[in-house]
Amino acid sequence: MGSRGSVIVVLGALLIAVSAPASAAAASAREMYTAAMARENSLRAAWEESAGAPPAATLKQARSIVSAYEAIVRRYPTSGYCDNALWQASGLAADAFARSQQDSDRRTAIRLLEFLAREYPTSPLAKKAADQAPVSYTHLRAHETGRNL
Repeated sequence: MGSRGSVIVVLGALLIAVSAPASAAAASAREMYTAAMARENSLRAAWEESAGAPPAATLKQARSIVSAYEAIVRRYPTSGYCDNALWQASGLAADAFARSQQDSDRRTAIRLLEFLAREYPTSPLAKKAADQAPVSYTHLRAHETGRNL
């Protein structure tokens, strides 16, 4: 093999080495997202089956799932799953607030919507997030001050 052949082999190996971590990261982000979605679906099914206030354990599960979605964004901030993870997490946090009336859940929902709109402005979900965050904030302020909307 001549020097040209050696250069081609080295460049090919380099290309594979550079692209392998990116595809592994995408697979990992996908796996994390799929796992979080499965947990969320299971939790929502449990909420549908329970009448009245959900047990504290399911609210703890909801917050854990929100954290799992956030972990995707922290670990793989350039993944195509980030905007969806933030959207799912904000919705779950808002639903946890609806069940618990704990302001920390509402604030989490707002923070995630604002982060989605600010950090992923080209996402199809960014406009929805930007539109929904002020409404959520208004409801939070009304709740904190004891006023009805």
